Amino acid sequence: MKRKFKFLSIIMAVLTLLLLAACGNKEEAGTSSSGKEKGGLNDIFLGNVTTGSNTAESYAFAAGIANIVQKEHPNVQLTVQTSGGGTENLSRLAAGEAQLGVLYSPNIDAAKAGEGNGADKINEMKGIFAWDYAAFNLIVKADSGIKTVEDLKGKSIAVGAPGSTGAVYVWPSVLPEFGITEKNSDWKYLTQSAAATALADGSVDAITAGSKGKISAIEELSLSHDLLWLELGGEKRENAIKIGHGMFATEGDPNLYGDKQVNDKPIPTVGMSAVFAVRADVDEEVVYNITKSLFENLETFYESHSSAKEVTIESTLNPELMRLDLHPGAEKYFKEIGAIK
Repeated sequence: MKRKFKFLSIIMAVLTLLLLAACGNKEEAGTSSSGKEKGGLNDIFLGNVTTGSNTAESYAFAAGIANIVQKEHPNVQLTVQTSGGGTENLSRLAAGEAQLGVLYSPNIDAAKAGEGNGADKINEMKGIFAWDYAAFNLIVKADSGIKTVEDLKGKSIAVGAPGSTGAVYVWPSVLPEFGITEKNSDWKYLTQSAAATALADGSVDAITAGSKGKISAIEELSLSHDLLWLELGGEKRENAIKIGHGMFATEGDPNLYGDKQVNDKPIPTVGMSAVFAVRADVDEEVVYNITKSLFENLETFYESHSSAKEVTIESTLNPELMRLDLHPGAEKYFKEIGAIK
C-alpha cells in the first residue's frame, strides 16, 4: 500500500510540474507587431493583412495570396481584414495592428511629405509587389446634359467615402484645376454603392470611382442608365499631378461597361498604383516565402480577380508603381531569379 501511495505521489508531482510549465508558456505566448508568435512554436507567422471593403480588388487579391501561401507554407497564416482603404491601412500598419496591407501611391507619397496618420512610420513600410491599380473616373448619366468637368459647377458630386484615398488626396487636387471647388459645387462623401444609388435616383449629378476593372455598383447602375465618363486631360491634368500626391497620367477604358458606356475613345484621366506592403520588422524568410509563393503561382493568383493580371514582376520593379523600397525578403527572391542584381 505504501509503495502504491508513493507511486501515485510521484505521478501527481510530475503532472503538477507539467501544468505549471504549460501555464507559464501560455502567459508568455502572444503575437508581436511583426506577427511572429512569442513562445511555443516560434516558427509560426500570424499576419493580419489590411485591405479594403469585402468587395474591393485589394481584398480579393489578399485572399488569393493567403490561400496560395498557406498551401505551400502552412506555418505562414495570413488573416485578411476589411478596412476603409489606404488611409486606414497605413494607420494600422504604423500601429502594428497589421503586418501586411495594401497602400496606394497617393497615401505613400503624402506620408513621405509628412502628411496624414502614420507619416512618421512610412520608412518602416517595405514593398512586396506593386501594380497599376486605378484610373480615376468621373461619371454622369449620359442624358444629364453634362459634357465636361467644367459643367459640374453648381452640381452635386460624390467624391468618395470619408477618409478614402480619392476623397482625401485625388479629387481635392484634380477638381479645382478644372474650376470645381467645394465652394461652387456640392461635394458629398459617399461609399461607392451609396454613390451609385444616389446617381440613379438623382440625389447627385456625378460620381467618382477609382478602378481599372469593373465595379459591381456601377455595373448594376449601367443596367438602367447609359453613362458618360468625363475627360480629365490636358494641361489641367498635368497641373493636378504636380500639386497632388502619387498620381500619374493614364486613360480609362471606353468599353469597360459595353454599350451602356457611351464613350467612344479612351478617356484621359489620372491614375494611381497600389503596393502590397509589409512592415520592415517582419522576418525576411517569411516575406521571401510569400513573394516566391505568389510569383511561382501567378496563374492561380490571376483567378482571384479580373484585374489580378496587372500584377507582374515588371510592374513590381517599375519605380513609378512601386513607391517603397523592397523588403529584403522580396529582394532576395527577385535577385534569386535574376530580375534584379
